[in-house]
Amino acid sequence: MRPTIVRSICIASLALPTALPAAAHDFWIEPATFRPAPGETVAVSLRVGDGPPGDALPREERRIVRFELLGPDGAAQVAGAEGRAPAGVVRPGGPGAYAVVYRSTDSAVELAAGAFESYLAQEGLERIVGLRAERGESGEPGREQFSRSVKALLVAGPGSPSRPWAPASSSARFHAVHLRPTALPLELVPAASPYDPEAPLERLPFTLLFENEPLAGALVEAFRREAPSAVQRARTDRRGRAVFDVAAGGSWLVTAVHMEPEPPGSGSDWRSVWTSLTFEVAGRADPVAEGAGP
Repeated sequence: MRPTIVRSICIASLALPTALPAAAHDFWIEPATFRPAPGETVAVSLRVGDGPPGDALPREERRIVRFELLGPDGAAQVAGAEGRAPAGVVRPGGPGAYAVVYRSTDSAVELAAGAFESYLAQEGLERIVGLRAERGESGEPGREQFSRSVKALLVAGPGSPSRPWAPASSSARFHAVHLRPTALPLELVPAASPYDPEAPLERLPFTLLFENEPLAGALVEAFRREAPSAVQRARTDRRGRAVFDVAAGGSWLVTAVHMEPEPPGSGSDWRSVWTSLTFEVAGRADPVAEGAGP
């Protein structure tokens, strides 16, 4: 598991989880089940932490720009009670593929120079380290506006988690919502649905999109809840793709962050968007052991 940058900030993040990116690191959607029966009501948690398992966050309406369930019948709002965790509930209709998407408002944070530089290095944002050096700002605090842009993939239908039910001949159509962008500012789109029995899970490409365009050179990380310290890391290529081995059974979390300079006079120096993608794999081989890395 990745080291925490500043322990005191991490403790504060439990009280104000949406305002401290350097402490919170990852933010993701975790449904009670990734494979509900059609019509089943499913609790949906928003979680924050330094990789799985993280901590569940209560629902904050003022932070929500978008919280939807996308599926064969279109989009539906994710209902929930203010201040309660889990943050919402969804109810997939008929059999099919679904995606839960969440986008937050911007939050502001200012970190001391050392903490900000460490945070940038840890998240693969060396480009920003270089820009700060060019501007003579390496010793200055970092003022940032950041938001969350996250997604979870579900599938509803008969069958057990160890035997995906969708026939291969119809998998592309059946899993269509898993394979297309959902208009989030920053998002990860798999080349094949993790629920497709024919998906090449040992080498599955994920495309990172920023404002619907491929983003090259970004650091992407993949975790499995069942082996959270076995982190896979890859940089996106010129087509915005990073490839991971996600064949091991369990729930997966894939994450990335992108940062851009803010214009002068905006009140912040940088604006970032954090994204994540969660899904479940039924399990084939289990090549990644606890504590191992690529």
